[in-house]
Amino acid sequence: HELVAVEDHIPEQPGEIELRVGDIIGIAGNHWDGYSKGMNKRSGATGLYPSYKAIEKWRIVDFPPLS
Repeated sequence: HELVAVEDHIPEQPGEIELRVGDIIGIAGNHWDGYSKGMNKRSGATGLYPSYKAIEKWRIVDFPPLS
């Protein structure tokens, strides 16, 4: 599934990735230490970012009416 960045992130440690508000992130896993691993689809970079800086990207789909 995908997430969308809601805050910018400037990497502070090796292995972290940059995020800009609106970036789409392909999630690779949650490290359960406040960081998640993912791929920034804008930059192509893969690495860690603070989990709270991204939220689920929802897709709204039309369903046909039930008859």
